[in-house]
Parts: sequence; C-alpha cells; structure tokens
Amino acid sequence: KRMDEVQLATIEDVAEMCRVFNNGFKDDVHTQMKQLHKPEKYDNMMEEPLKAWLQNPQRRVVKIVDQKTNKIKGWVVWSFRGYQKTQQQQNINQEKLKDDEPSTKTFKDSIEELEHLTNSDMDRWQKILMPSADTKCMILVAIVVDPEFQKSGVGSKLIQYGTKLADEDDVFCWVHASEAGYKAFEKSGFQTQGSLTVDLDKYSTKPKPEGGQ
Repeated sequence: KRMDEVQLATIEDVAEMCRVFNNGFKDDVHTQMKQLHKPEKYDNMMEEPLKAWLQNPQRRVVKIVDQKTNKIKGWVVWSFRGYQKTQQQQNINQEKLKDDEPSTKTFKDSIEELEHLTNSDMDRWQKILMPSADTKCMILVAIVVDPEFQKSGVGSKLIQYGTKLADEDDVFCWVHASEAGYKAFEKSGFQTQGSLTVDLDKYSTKPKPEGGQ
C-alpha cells in the first residue's frame, strides 16, 4: 500500500484547494455567518488568499493527495515568523506596542461586528505571543480536510508536518483555532492558552432554522 505523502502545493492546485475548503467549511456556522455581508461568493473566497500565500516566501502551503483519485485530501498553510527580517518587520519592531483600547468603531451590521471581534482577538494574541518582530516562531495560518477524508489521519499529518519543523528549529508554534478545530490541535501537542466565547445567535442577521444551530 502506497502511503500518502505531504507535498508542496502550487498555483495549479488553487481551484482544487478551494473545492476542499468549500466542502470542509460549508457547515461551519461561524464561517458562513461572516460571509453574509461580503460581496464575493463563498465558492471563491479562498482563491486570492491562496494565491498570495503560495507566492509569499514566508508561507509554506502543503497538501496531501489521494493516490487513487488524485484528489487533494487536505491542505495547510504554515507561516515562518522571524526567520528572515524584512523592512516591514523592522518598521514594526521600532513601533511601541500600545495597550488595547476600547473600540469606538461603528459597524454597518452585526456580522461586521462579529468579524471585528474575532480579528481583534487574533491581534491580541499576536501581541502576546509575538511581542516583537524578532520573535521567531511558526504559525498555523489555515488548515482544512475534505469531509470525505476526515478522521483518517490527514489533519494530524498536516499539523505534524509543521510541528516537526518547529522542533527541528527549536521554535514554538501556535494557532488561533476555531471551536471545531482546537481538539485536533490538542491531540498534536498544542496547549490551550486562552479562549474567546461568542454567542453567534447575538450576531445573526437571520432567524435560526428549525433544528439548526
């Protein structure tokens, strides 16, 4: 039996990787809610981010391909922070980090407010875990496994690809995980440092479907 291997993804994989993302997150309530106020279609929402990640030397996008069907089973994006100092990082390093201040921003709807809340939490953890541009670490930016191949070890293999590199380089790695994904990270050795509790019903612009979440 030939084992599936982790491979570097390419620009030619973008369409297939978008398909995997769409399948993987079609039932994710948080993702679907945040997409409600955006003009781009859900089917295409990952196209531009994927292209940008693939062209960024500080990102590594890898995939696992099914050897029988040639379908991508899952993919992950790992970011390398502090490995190569850029001018942008030097500028950031010279700026004094400010304490979080109460937001006075106005939002056009509750979905935009929800996105601001989660993005602000991400920013807060970046300041805690990466207080300067010299902080050397790895960040798991995005990961998705096609539902057809979930619970078969694909996600663990994609996570361990990065944690193995981090161990070799003697750096820490972290992820801003979703409620659906954090248990998979804990199984791979990540330890929860904090959490954000959000009542999605509070931000919903549509009534909850019968029997829905």
